[in-house]
Amino acid sequence: MTTKDARTRGGHIMHFGTFYDCNGEIFDSVHFPNIATKYPFRGRGFYRMTGKVTEDFGVFAIEVADMEKMPMINKREMPVDMASRSQLLSGSKLNGIHYSQPITQTKPSSNNTPSDRQRADR
Repeated sequence: MTTKDARTRGGHIMHFGTFYDCNGEIFDSVHFPNIATKYPFRGRGFYRMTGKVTEDFGVFAIEVADMEKMPMINKREMPVDMASRSQLLSGSKLNGIHYSQPITQTKPSSNNTPSDRQRADR
């Protein structure tokens, strides 16, 4: 997500944004002063936006009418049945987005060979 603040001729703040949609496609947004004041950006995260799709010089954008920052979901607190249904942990595709396997921490091997650092210290 990227946003740019701008001022109108009257000095009011408005925003332009570039975002990814749920399919990974990029889209632009325009937040006119009344919307920028009513629905300010609240940092990094996911936003739900509604509005009117407009086209200017061959470029499409959403003229935002409503915006809400969505809560983050902690995968560790996600119910097991939801995780298995969405198959987030199996590396499958969900809504066209590929989710990879989670990184797991492994224990170092217990063989008796010295580590590279130990060899360098000798």
